[in-house]
Amino acid sequence: MSWAVVAHEQVGNLMHVRVAQKRAHIPQVGFCREKNCLQAEFLKAIHELNRIQDEQTRAVIDGDPDFCRFDILLHMAQENKEQRKYAWMAHVEAHGCHDGG
Repeated sequence: MSWAVVAHEQVGNLMHVRVAQKRAHIPQVGFCREKNCLQAEFLKAIHELNRIQDEQTRAVIDGDPDFCRFDILLHMAQENKEQRKYAWMAHVEAHGCHDGG
């Protein structure tokens, strides 16, 4: 249980504080399978982008003169990540399932 200050007033040297119990926030949507799937796809896209960046970094460290070959893959992975992110965000906004699992 948590408490919140709802009012305070100073009278002379004394401070009077009134507190009230905060109610737990209960989301409108308790569980949203679609939100979880879209979030998982977004996370997968992030991991893929990071994997390609790691490969390019390794190529640079290893002195591979063709390290730029990863640029188009990075571009495509970044676009995919953005598409997944905005699909997830649009669903959450439209469905109202921000807090639900």
